Amino acid sequence: MVPYHLTIIHYLNHDRTEYEDEIQPYLDVTKSVYKELVSVQKDAESQKIQVISPVFKIEALNENGKKFYPSRTAYEQDFVYIIIDPIKRHVIILSNFYEGPSFFE
Repeated sequence: MVPYHLTIIHYLNHDRTEYEDEIQPYLDVTKSVYKELVSVQKDAESQKIQVISPVFKIEALNENGKKFYPSRTAYEQDFVYIIIDPIKRHVIILSNFYEGPSFFE
């Protein structure tokens, strides 16, 4: 799910997104950023590369079950992920808050 949201950040989240015939440049950037965010290692038995960084999606709900963090809106572009790099012992917070289209610009 994180690669999808990376694509959202790079492409769909701009107020003035222009029409684009080629998606490949966006996919290339998404792949590059994703590789920077997660750690991988080769499984000893299967010899397959596996992502070892756990990724947690963070949302907070009020007592009525309504979402209030990362935002109160239902925009799919609003998210917070915590990515843990167990090798480097780093924590990465990836967040995006979309305020919706502005009618005053």
